Amino acid sequence: MFRENKAEMTMSDISTEISKLLQSKMGLYERYRDNSISKEEYLLRKRQLTIQIEEIEARKVKIVNGIGNKEEQVKLEERLAQIIKEYKDKEEFAYEDIFQLVSKVIVRSEQDVSVVWRFKDITEDIMRYMLQQMAS
Repeated sequence: MFRENKAEMTMSDISTEISKLLQSKMGLYERYRDNSISKEEYLLRKRQLTIQIEEIEARKVKIVNGIGNKEEQVKLEERLAQIIKEYKDKEEFAYEDIFQLVSKVIVRSEQDVSVVWRFKDITEDIMRYMLQQMAS
């Protein structure tokens, strides 16, 4: 499931792996919700999946920050443009849209809600890209 040589992963590979791991995480929750696995097993496996996702996302950050291959940076910019185009004018979002955009929602109280975006590590790059597009 998880590539051994993470240094050779492309942005496409990274996106695919993250999607697979997120789907596994959702499936794991459904198994826990259906009482197919214990809470302890659920928490352990969830943590393992989270660690794998964080490792892969760290690779994505390296590519975004210019440490990776220039070709990968171009692919990422194209992906960002696609994401922006897809969601910028939406007024309603399907569950799948939310799943692609939101990592988690933290509700502390009725007035205190925080959203952790999946693309939080590249938000600055998205803003820079949008400003460049608006300037051209």
